[in-house]
Amino acid sequence: MGDALFPVYNNFFIGNYQVCINEAYELSHLSGSDATERDCYLYRSHIALGSCQLVIDEIQDDAATALLAVRCLAVRCLARNLGSG
Repeated sequence: MGDALFPVYNNFFIGNYQVCINEAYELSHLSGSDATERDCYLYRSHIALGSCQLVIDEIQDDAATALLAVRCLAVRCLARNLGSG
């Protein structure tokens, strides 16, 4: 079996953020570390498209460490967009 996340991270790295988001939503069957990795690319794509507040709202305080790092990135990008960074 191939890498199920390939379409997600491939589209992220070539800058097709909306396609990355669409592909990530289609991979709802993943669990564990694969689901966390999928969510990281999903939320980083949302940040790249300017939806920082969505990321901040959706990632909870008890999320995986990798997702909390993405949430910190969203906070930083939101502050920069608002002119305080």
